[in-house]
Amino acid sequence: MGQSSFFSEQNFHKNVWRWLELRLTGGNRCKKIRITMTNLTRKSLFKLLQKSQKSGNIRMSKRIMAILAIGDGILYSVIANTLNVCEESIRLWRNAFLLKGAQGLKAKNLLENPVN
Repeated sequence: MGQSSFFSEQNFHKNVWRWLELRLTGGNRCKKIRITMTNLTRKSLFKLLQKSQKSGNIRMSKRIMAILAIGDGILYSVIANTLNVCEESIRLWRNAFLLKGAQGLKAKNLLENPVN
């Protein structure tokens, strides 16, 4: 009873966070995470996309389009080729969105490497 195991209460949360970190960073053979969005989230992303396009913020527009495409189930390689970015950028944007929502897609938030 004194031994700690993977399923002990003490280790459970630590192991869950480790598993989530591996999934978000692409470790442990994870190639893709699908995002399912509510209609409200999708609408707010479209509004933000329109705003960023009107202001000429191409980088933010690409980030939002990538998140919307992930939500539609489009392969990361297709998204990367379409937006002329690398797949690692897609994964970083996805992670930022999962952790902080649309606010995580702003340039200054992306510099904060949230998962490592």
